[in-house]
Amino acid sequence: MNILYFNTAIYKILTDNEEIKKMVGNNIYPVVAPLNTKNPYVVYKRQISVQNDNKDSRYSMVSIEINVYSNNYQESIKVAELVKNTLENVYNKEVESFKIKYIVSTSIDEDYNEDYYSQTMYFDCKVLN
Repeated sequence: MNILYFNTAIYKILTDNEEIKKMVGNNIYPVVAPLNTKNPYVVYKRQISVQNDNKDSRYSMVSIEINVYSNNYQESIKVAELVKNTLENVYNKEVESFKIKYIVSTSIDEDYNEDYYSQTMYFDCKVLN
Protein backbone atom coordinates (compact mmCIF):
# COMPACT_ATOMS: atom_id res chain seq x y z
CA MET A 1 0.00 0.00 0.00
CA ASN A 2 1.24 3.50 -0.82
CA ILE A 3 2.52 5.25 2.33
CA LEU A 4 0.47 8.34 1.40
CA TYR A 5 -2.57 6.36 2.59
CA PHE A 6 -1.10 5.61 6.02
CA ASN A 7 -3.78 7.80 7.62
CA THR A 8 -6.26 4.98 6.93
CA ALA A 9 -4.33 2.83 9.41
CA ILE A 10 -4.35 5.60 12.04
CA TYR A 11 -8.11 6.05 11.57
CA LYS A 12 -8.70 2.30 11.93
CA ILE A 13 -6.61 2.08 15.10
CA LEU A 14 -8.43 5.01 16.72
CA THR A 15 -11.95 4.00 15.70
CA ASP A 16 -11.44 0.40 16.83
CA ASN A 17 -10.88 1.58 20.41
CA GLU A 18 -14.21 1.49 22.27
CA GLU A 19 -13.06 3.89 25.00
CA ILE A 20 -12.12 6.53 22.43
CA LYS A 21 -15.47 6.01 20.67
CA LYS A 22 -17.29 6.50 24.01
CA MET A 23 -15.53 9.84 24.47
CA VAL A 24 -15.70 11.29 20.93
CA GLY A 25 -18.22 9.14 19.06
CA ASN A 26 -17.50 9.30 15.32
CA ASN A 27 -15.73 12.67 15.62
CA ILE A 28 -12.34 11.53 14.30
CA TYR A 29 -11.24 13.39 11.17
CA PRO A 30 -8.27 13.59 8.77
CA VAL A 31 -6.59 17.03 8.47
CA VAL A 32 -9.55 19.20 9.58
CA ALA A 33 -12.90 18.75 11.32
CA PRO A 34 -16.08 20.02 9.70
CA LEU A 35 -17.27 23.45 10.81
CA ASN A 36 -19.29 23.37 14.05
CA THR A 37 -18.14 19.86 15.04
CA LYS A 38 -19.24 19.13 18.59
CA ASN A 39 -16.46 18.74 21.19
CA PRO A 40 -14.63 16.59 22.01
CA TYR A 41 -13.12 15.51 18.71
CA VAL A 42 -9.85 14.28 17.21
CA VAL A 43 -8.03 15.45 14.08
CA TYR A 44 -5.05 13.56 12.66
CA LYS A 45 -2.65 14.27 9.82
CA ARG A 46 0.49 12.91 8.29
CA GLN A 47 3.42 15.28 8.76
CA ILE A 48 6.45 13.68 7.12
CA SER A 49 7.14 10.54 5.18
CA VAL A 50 10.70 9.33 4.71
CA GLN A 51 11.44 6.14 2.82
CA ASN A 52 14.50 4.01 3.44
CA ASP A 53 14.85 1.67 0.53
CA ASN A 54 18.18 -0.13 0.35
CA LYS A 55 19.35 -3.72 0.00
CA ASP A 56 19.38 -4.30 3.78
CA SER A 57 16.01 -2.87 4.74
CA ARG A 58 12.89 -1.31 3.31
CA TYR A 59 10.73 0.85 5.54
CA SER A 60 9.09 4.24 5.87
CA MET A 61 9.17 6.60 8.82
CA VAL A 62 5.94 8.55 9.08
CA SER A 63 5.27 11.36 11.54
CA ILE A 64 1.67 11.82 12.62
CA GLU A 65 0.19 14.86 14.34
CA ILE A 66 -2.95 14.29 16.38
CA ASN A 67 -5.00 17.08 17.93
CA VAL A 68 -7.66 16.56 20.58
CA TYR A 69 -10.16 19.40 21.09
CA SER A 70 -12.57 19.85 23.99
CA ASN A 71 -14.37 22.61 25.89
CA ASN A 72 -13.21 20.91 29.10
CA TYR A 73 -9.51 20.79 30.01
CA GLN A 74 -9.66 17.49 31.93
CA GLU A 75 -11.64 15.87 29.14
CA SER A 76 -9.02 16.96 26.58
CA ILE A 77 -6.33 15.28 28.65
CA LYS A 78 -8.40 12.09 29.10
CA VAL A 79 -9.02 11.74 25.35
CA ALA A 80 -5.36 12.52 24.59
CA GLU A 81 -4.27 9.86 27.09
CA LEU A 82 -6.53 7.28 25.44
CA VAL A 83 -5.22 8.17 21.97
CA LYS A 84 -1.59 8.07 23.11
CA ASN A 85 -1.95 4.72 24.88
CA THR A 86 -3.86 3.22 21.97
CA LEU A 87 -1.26 4.21 19.38
CA GLU A 88 1.74 3.26 21.49
CA ASN A 89 0.31 -0.23 22.01
CA VAL A 90 0.60 -0.92 18.28
CA TYR A 91 3.68 -3.08 17.83
CA ASN A 92 4.43 -5.51 15.00
CA LYS A 93 0.86 -5.32 13.75
CA GLU A 94 -0.72 -5.20 10.31
CA VAL A 95 -3.42 -2.54 9.97
CA GLU A 96 -5.13 -1.70 6.67
CA SER A 97 -2.35 -3.54 4.74
CA PHE A 98 0.40 -1.58 6.53
CA LYS A 99 2.94 -3.58 8.54
CA ILE A 100 3.53 -1.28 11.52
CA LYS A 101 6.73 -2.05 13.41
CA TYR A 102 6.01 0.54 16.12
CA ILE A 103 4.41 3.87 16.95
CA VAL A 104 6.10 6.07 19.54
CA SER A 105 5.13 9.44 21.00
CA THR A 106 7.74 12.14 20.39
CA SER A 107 6.11 15.22 21.96
CA ILE A 108 2.90 16.56 23.45
CA ASP A 109 1.78 20.17 23.74
CA GLU A 110 -1.35 21.88 25.00
CA ASP A 111 -3.10 25.15 24.24
CA TYR A 112 -6.26 27.18 24.76
CA ASN A 113 -7.90 29.04 21.90
CA GLU A 114 -11.08 31.10 22.33
CA ASP A 115 -13.40 28.50 23.85
CA TYR A 116 -11.63 25.14 23.63
CA TYR A 117 -8.57 23.34 24.91
CA SER A 118 -6.31 21.38 22.63
CA GLN A 119 -3.78 18.62 23.18
CA THR A 120 -1.35 18.23 20.28
CA MET A 121 0.63 15.01 20.06
CA TYR A 122 3.30 13.90 17.63
CA PHE A 123 4.13 10.29 16.87
CA ASP A 124 6.79 8.57 14.79
CA CYS A 125 5.72 5.38 13.04
CA LYS A 126 8.01 2.80 11.48
CA VAL A 127 6.22 1.00 8.66
CA LEU A 128 7.82 -1.95 6.90
CA ASN A 129 7.61 -2.05 3.12
